[in-house]
Amino acid sequence: MALIVKGRRKSQPVPGSGPALLAFIPEPLGDGLVKEGLRRDIATDITNSLFSGFAHLVYDAHPAIIKDRVMSPAGTTARAYYALEERGVRGAFIKTVERAYKLLDR
Repeated sequence: MALIVKGRRKSQPVPGSGPALLAFIPEPLGDGLVKEGLRRDIATDITNSLFSGFAHLVYDAHPAIIKDRVMSPAGTTARAYYALEERGVRGAFIKTVERAYKLLDR
């Protein structure tokens, strides 16, 4: 369902830019795995596997529910998630959508 505002689809920026935004994620994850000692081909296989298994999860549950299901107290997920929040990754994605809308509204 698309909301039309000022003759334009308000949903347009996310589907249009979404593949590029999502493609941004596996590269630094893979780089982190390589930094920690994995070969590039193994790091790529791991990140590719994450994405192929993740797609169906977001259809079945809200992202926060998925996070809560896999996060254990003081575990790797909790620490990694905190590092993303600490560095403003959530805000950066929100700002990305905002800027796309500003361009759309010109």
